Amino acid sequence: MVHCAGCERPILDRFLLNVLDRAWHVKCVQCCDCKCNLTEKCFSREGRLYCKNDFFRGARGREVGEWGEAEGGERGTRAGARSSSR
Repeated sequence: MVHCAGCERPILDRFLLNVLDRAWHVKCVQCCDCKCNLTEKCFSREGRLYCKNDFFRGARGREVGEWGEAEGGERGTRAGARSSSR
């Protein structure tokens, strides 16, 4: 059974999101500061997700977004839905 990286509960939904190589409920992919839903692009620092505004208020981290290449030459990940039956 797959567990959500955000709430640690089982993902029983038909779809899940794969962000930072971890599975998430769609509703759990939100900024850890302002709690807004992150639907297209998100930023990450120390395994925590941020919206663009909150991310740039803090120290530099790495972007995890739709364009692939992240700061420091690391590869980013597109937040994509996939079937949870895999």
